[in-house]
Amino acid sequence: MADRTEWSRRVAAWRQSGLSAEVFCRGRGYAASTLRWYSSQLREPEPEPRTAMIEVVRDTTSARGHVLVELEGALVHVPTGVDATTLATVFDALRGFGEEEA
Repeated sequence: MADRTEWSRRVAAWRQSGLSAEVFCRGRGYAASTLRWYSSQLREPEPEPRTAMIEVVRDTTSARGHVLVELEGALVHVPTGVDATTLATVFDALRGFGEEEA
């Protein structure tokens, strides 16, 4: 009887094959329904959302008023009244910066 490791290997091979479960299982000694069941059980959990701690410093020297935010080593000047969607886009981009290199 195949163990979890073996079923994980079988599921990975099936997914890479691009074949239907029925076609993939022909002649292999196990049923397509069993392969699909293991496939559903062995799915990797969704990654948890990334969070980041940010330091917010109010600039009391400026008459216009803005906030300085340090995130992932970048210093962002956030003016009063900035659009929240735009700011969220900037923060998302900063959190992802450099991940390709890691």
